[in-house]
Amino acid sequence: MRFLDLEPAHFIINLLKVHKQGSLVGRAIDLSRLNGYSDLLNELERLFSMEGLLRNPEEGWRILYTDSENDVMVVGDDPWL
Repeated sequence: MRFLDLEPAHFIINLLKVHKQGSLVGRAIDLSRLNGYSDLLNELERLFSMEGLLRNPEEGWRILYTDSENDVMVVGDDPWL
């Protein structure tokens, strides 16, 4: 299984730092521009040139984040706020 790891940037609360497994360079996403998980997946696919891969379970990608209690969570498990 391969992972995209989402990590909150500390200097702006709506900015999210994203790392693709196996890549040294991360990207930043402004969550305030997105309206839900579908928009997030579209933006991640665009940023990492992965069109169609994140929505296809056969590709083996999972999108994870670390919550405020340092638990690793799967994106989509909690409602979009």
